Amino acid sequence: MFEWDERNLRHIRRHRGVTQELVEEAVNDPMAVHFGSSIVDGEERFHLIGATEDGRLLTVIYELREEAIRVIAAYWASAEERSAYEDA
Repeated sequence: MFEWDERNLRHIRRHRGVTQELVEEAVNDPMAVHFGSSIVDGEERFHLIGATEDGRLLTVIYELREEAIRVIAAYWASAEERSAYEDA
């Protein structure tokens, strides 16, 4: 289950050209690569690279809130991130 902050969602759409549906596809990618986490303002944020249904790669940063995934940021994967996904 996803929990969306409307402000973050608008930012992701407007500045990154990424839709809610694409982010959810990438997070649900069974081959997604999880590459660590960081602590920001006392909250653990997880990082993953996942593929959309059409094969494009997204980097997604999210928090876990109870049983929901709260997306903080999402953007098209860089060349280095694509390479990490393909090498995994």
